[in-house]
Amino acid sequence: MEPDKNIRSVEEHRKDLLREAEQYRLVQLARSGRPPEDRIWTRLLNWLERRIIDLGCLLKSHFGGMARSSAETANQHPCNEIV
Repeated sequence: MEPDKNIRSVEEHRKDLLREAEQYRLVQLARSGRPPEDRIWTRLLNWLERRIIDLGCLLKSHFGGMARSSAETANQHPCNEIV
């Protein structure tokens, strides 16, 4: 095989692989409904939300709900929803 044909063949193969990779990425994006970066941020924010609620519950148990003592408010508190 001539060097020029070999180089063209390699370049065509590379372009084919890039097209396939782009098509795969688009299929995955369509299946998930949102970009992978959004899913990572969503998972991070969900984790952070759970930690903040856990901290709030810990503080509530330590200080005994000094800020609000209403029974109705206490029933709406996220700590009462954790199973």
